[in-house]
Amino acid sequence: AGGAWGVEAGEEVGSWQVFPFYDLLNRADTEEMGADDLEAVKRRVQEHNYMGFSVWQGRAFLKASSRQLSKDDLDYCGKEYSVVFFLFVRLRLGDFVRLSPDALEVSAALEAVGEVWNECCEALLGEAFPVLALPAPGVVGIPSPDGSQGGVWYLPLQVLRPMVFQPGELVRLTADADTELDRHAPHLVAAAAAGWPPAGL
Repeated sequence: AGGAWGVEAGEEVGSWQVFPFYDLLNRADTEEMGADDLEAVKRRVQEHNYMGFSVWQGRAFLKASSRQLSKDDLDYCGKEYSVVFFLFVRLRLGDFVRLSPDALEVSAALEAVGEVWNECCEALLGEAFPVLALPAPGVVGIPSPDGSQGGVWYLPLQVLRPMVFQPGELVRLTADADTELDRHAPHLVAAAAAGWPPAGL
């Protein structure tokens, strides 16, 4: 069955997140190339199913991983280092994401796209939600906590962390997320018990 905004169930949508002053230090290096043409570097990452790359002193260091990475996997290097990490995030409808627990980060990201921070947002910080819609690159729809906006809130991907379930892991969901899980992706309960996403995704 077709998903929201023409995205089919199971169809992967990729978007870029950019993290100044972050890197994946001394880990997962697979290739090195010039960083003059960032679009060319991004194409190579996507063509080879890499996870992203860091840019340091004019060079791009491409990173490979058997699982989806998030900001939580990266190392903060300090503002004295002019390194930038470009993370390629692959999501499907029904995947789970966790909203950043940092209120300043979330409010700044919302302001950047013309949205307003409110009290409902604070209650969502650090919580896990299923992906209900992928309307455009860099935008993710999660369950609306108060039923507004047709039941879906659209947030910048920059403040969401893809979740990777490990075999036997217990995951706490909000009541709204649990309801949406029942409605949209009941198979994920069994998938989480077996380990999801599978290695190599």
